[in-house]
Formats: sequence, C-alpha cells, structure tokens
Amino acid sequence: MSDFDKDEQLQHPLLERHRGILEILIDERVFSVIKMEKGFYIFEFCDEYFSHELNKADCLELSKLFRELTEELEH
Repeated sequence: MSDFDKDEQLQHPLLERHRGILEILIDERVFSVIKMEKGFYIFEFCDEYFSHELNKADCLELSKLFRELTEELEH
C-alpha cells in the first residue's frame, strides 16, 4: 500500500470521528483502520506490508478488548 493517502483513506464518516487517534497511530507507524473499496482494513504501518480485512466478529472482539482495557486503566 505504498500509495497510502491518509486524507483519502480516512474520509469515511466513522473513521473521521476517530481521526485524531488514527492519525497519531499512523504517524507513529503503529497501525490504522482504513476504508478501501472492498471494506474496512486494519494495517500495520511500519512498512505497510501486513493487513487484515475486518469482519463484524473482528470488530466486536476488538471493541470488547478496548472496553476491558479501559476498565483496567481506570483502576
């Protein structure tokens, strides 16, 4: 994905609402969630080699993970 255009890939309204954290994670070359023609993908951004097309189960599991992390951080 060498022709990655952050502004173009983050245009989806859902991603735009979380643009701040997504831009930080992209700029620090960690990962991002982007919208491509076929769907939503999670990409690692060290060299943009690895990716995974997200499905509903993936999103629910990630949501659960981050909810549990939030509860752990509140302690």
